[in-house]
Amino acid sequence: DEDPGSPAHEKGLLFIARLAGFGKRSAADAYQKKLDKKAIQAEVIQRGFGRLGWYQVVTAAAPYDETVAMVERLKKEDHLGTVEIVAVQGHGEREEKDNL
Repeated sequence: DEDPGSPAHEKGLLFIARLAGFGKRSAADAYQKKLDKKAIQAEVIQRGFGRLGWYQVVTAAAPYDETVAMVERLKKEDHLGTVEIVAVQGHGEREEKDNL
């Protein structure tokens, strides 16, 4: 049974999973298209700028249990390493997170 203090028990919160980072936009877009074929909504977010910039593929916001299930599926199918799950409210991210 889940810990009552875990993020899954907070009412009204949605979560995103930070799936993978890429050095090139084209590689991030290709992974996003691969997820689209699996009926998983995701977006590419630019992090940093210039020579230090990179692109992160994150899932659409969803309830905690759905996000965890999606991450577990993708870890098996796409051989992902550690994936960070972050609570979001509106358009901003909170610092509360789980690593799966």
